[in-house]
Amino acid sequence: MNEASVVSGLRKQVKLAMRGCYWHKIADRATLGRPDISVTWRGRTSWPEVKFLRKTRVTDEDVLKKIGSDQVQLSTMLSAFNASEARAFYAVYVRDAQPRVEIWEPCYHSGTGLTAAKISVSIGFTHASVVQRLLQQHRDDWRQV
Repeated sequence: MNEASVVSGLRKQVKLAMRGCYWHKIADRATLGRPDISVTWRGRTSWPEVKFLRKTRVTDEDVLKKIGSDQVQLSTMLSAFNASEARAFYAVYVRDAQPRVEIWEPCYHSGTGLTAAKISVSIGFTHASVVQRLLQQHRDDWRQV
């Protein structure tokens, strides 16, 4: 299993849950610094960035190191987050002793600069929490949820 297979599985689940959505895979070798995907549905666009970490034990520091390794992308994600009512986020798939999916949002911290904050954790290695996040983001009352 790798990040590409995670993205492929996520795409299938999003297409089932958000019928008629437009899924566009943005990131590849020629587009460094951009989020992996854009999902447009019901007149709104979200930008999930998928990260996949696999090792014996994955900590928050490991996740932040992975997210922070591309400062251009982190800056782009923060700009998209601020311009889109928080519709840019990191979906971090962790494969260790406790498989899980974590949702992180880009942010700016006065002490550390560009970084990310963990918003939620779903135990198990499924796409459900990411699909749910996307569904919520495309509701009319997203900011009140």
